[in-house]
Order: sequence, then structure tokens, then C-alpha cells
Amino acid sequence: MDRNCVRPSPIGALALAQEFSDVPMNHINHEAIHYFVESQVVNGYHDGSFRPAQTITRAEATKLTMASFKPIAVIQGIKNDLLAQNQELFADVDPLDWYAPYVFLAAQQGFISGYKDHTFRPHDTIRFAEGLKLIFNTYHLAIPAYAPMPDRLIATSSDWYVPYFSEALKRHIINPDQYYHPSQRMTRGNFWRYCIALKC
Repeated sequence: MDRNCVRPSPIGALALAQEFSDVPMNHINHEAIHYFVESQVVNGYHDGSFRPAQTITRAEATKLTMASFKPIAVIQGIKNDLLAQNQELFADVDPLDWYAPYVFLAAQQGFISGYKDHTFRPHDTIRFAEGLKLIFNTYHLAIPAYAPMPDRLIATSSDWYVPYFSEALKRHIINPDQYYHPSQRMTRGNFWRYCIALKC
């Protein structure tokens, strides 16, 4: 929980509705999108849209969480170090890539890990279980070692992501009436909404 988290002002929220053609005031993700836009963490597209229903990649999700976790000066410092040392993060993450400093910081903090082939697959869509884990880890939210199996989760009780889903339900972050699969794709709007719900 971020005690310095400030909810968007009504005036700012109205400006967002006017700025993005696909984010009306009554959009379910409106508040979260406005918060991160106002914080200069994310922005929209050149055509005036924000595309909240579009899926979010692993690189984009990592940038969003890390940019809200550390000041931009810290991110820039990491970027400079990566370029100076030409340090390899993962086989598919070049130090020149825009997302490299965010991925490096997240890996350094233990928030993310790559695959067995030493790749990160930054352009893959982040899966629901991966997204929840990244958000919980970034904001240092405790996850119980054991959690009851949620009725609406398509999984087995021994799967690693069960406690994350259980905690998200407990915190009223996800809809208890909806079925979830750990591999289902997460949208940009929903990812931001879960972030602000857990951050604030």
C-alpha cells in the first residue's frame, strides 16, 4: 500500500476523458489509466486512443510496474550502466532496447525471472498468473504459503499461482463471479486497474 498514492482529481479525470477517445468517464479502467497517465508512467497513441482492451506484453507490464516503483532518475542510471558495461540481461534483451532498464531492475529485485533457455520473451503477452505475481511482488504484498483453491480458478491446488489468485479475490481485485485461467491474456486496462488497486 502506497500512502503517498493520490487519487485522480475530477478535473484531471475529465481531461482524460476528453483526451482519449476510447476511455470515457464511465470506463471500468478510467481511474487507473488516469492515475498512471497523470504520473507520466504511460501515455496513449498518436490517433488519440488508449486501447485499454488491447493485450499487454511482458515488456510493457514490467515497465509500468518498475516506473511506478522507482523514480525515473534511477531507471536512467540503470540504463546508463547497461550501455556502459554492455551487460547482457537475457538472450533476447539488448541493452539498447527501451525496456532493458526496467527488465534489469525487476530481475535484480527478484520480481521476474526468465525462461530455462535464458530468454525473457518481452514481446509475449503477459499471462494472468504472471501479471498478478509481478504486481504483488512489486508492491511487496505478502502472499500466504498456502491458500484455499478458488472455485473460479481453472487449476490444481498445488500450482504456484493459486495463492496469488486467492489473495486477489480476498482483496476484491478480481471478479469473484468470473472464471479465470492462469494462461489467459491480460489486457492493458485490466493490468493498470489491478496495479492501482494494489498500489493504493
